Amino acid sequence: MIIDSLENKINDLRKKLTEIVQIKGGFADEDVVQISQELDRLILKMQKKKKR
Repeated sequence: MIIDSLENKINDLRKKLTEIVQIKGGFADEDVVQISQELDRLILKMQKKKKR
């Protein structure tokens, strides 16, 4: 259940990241970095949950 929720959030953020990179024209924008960091955090959280 929790992993499914995390996967949904991760997929949503990936889509959002792809869209904002296209809008901003690159990866150096502050919004892009912020979303990328949040995505990294969620991926790590999911990996830890799967290890258990």
